[in-house]
Amino acid sequence: LVVINLNNLLLEEDNSDNSPLKYVIIQLRKVIEDINNLSKSLDSDLIETHGLVAACQFECERWNRLYKTRISLNTNGEIKHLHKTVELFIFRIIQESLNNAIKYSKASLIKVSISYSDHLIFSVEDNGIGFDLTEILETKTIGKRSGIKNMKQRAQMIDGTFEIKTSAKKKKKITVDVNLEKYEENINWSSRRPQITSKRFGFNDKFIR
Repeated sequence: LVVINLNNLLLEEDNSDNSPLKYVIIQLRKVIEDINNLSKSLDSDLIETHGLVAACQFECERWNRLYKTRISLNTNGEIKHLHKTVELFIFRIIQESLNNAIKYSKASLIKVSISYSDHLIFSVEDNGIGFDLTEILETKTIGKRSGIKNMKQRAQMIDGTFEIKTSAKKKKKITVDVNLEKYEENINWSSRRPQITSKRFGFNDKFIR
């Protein structure tokens, strides 16, 4: 409605491409698109309908559109469909990891990896600055770096092991290992679409050894 009203004002005042009002309309349309994409990434139906890998691909593409930080998604092994609650917990951990890397690490490159075998092992690795992990885990301040504690708690709730490798002024890597033998594979969901990955935003595998 706001865009419609602004367009009406534009027609009344100035039709030129250099109109400040036209620039505002373009920016507002972008905000609407970003909010729409964000709402999709928060919706658990994205997991149920498309699966973990497709949801992660959507999330990486969303961040790539919003920031200069380059994010890749790589998968290994045959993709397995887990219960939607398990996949949702994994997705939330990856979301929080990406958010922290972009907000705090000043990273230029972030690599998301998901590997399937008898275990599901996923990691988020960046080339930005690190932090003092002991200080973060021991702080009692409410809300301070609570994201890391939330990720650890989510991993524990699906019987996964949670690990962070980092130190001040160095890159960091978050890894979660989930034993799939504890979960029955769900492959007959009538509403779920095939999980498909795209290589269009991948980059050199030599990144961060």
